[in-house]
Amino acid sequence: MVSLRQCKGKGNGMTEKQRFITEFEKNSLEKVKIHLQQWKNQNYIDVRVFYLDEEKTENPTKKGICLKVELLPQFTQALQQAEAVIEKRLPSVKDAGDAPDEAVNSGPPREEDGEENADG
Repeated sequence: MVSLRQCKGKGNGMTEKQRFITEFEKNSLEKVKIHLQQWKNQNYIDVRVFYLDEEKTENPTKKGICLKVELLPQFTQALQQAEAVIEKRLPSVKDAGDAPDEAVNSGPPREEDGEENADG
């Protein structure tokens, strides 16, 4: 399904093509939605947090990332690397599902941990 929506904040009457891909619940108040977008003849993947307002309308937040589709393989690889670190360091988090945010936010691997980063 491809829908056209007015570009907010542009004021120039331009439209962009947007195709919904998937969504999942982040918490009881927010969802993460993934769209394929076309803007100025470029294709983008937009992963964005949405919230419900008082009228129960879903609205996008500034929380998210928008990448050219050419970067999707690198982004996917980076997420797989993050998942591998989580499985190695925090095996119970993947199984727990709703672990507290502070349990996952332990920061990047440090050199003294003896782990290589993505560059090396």
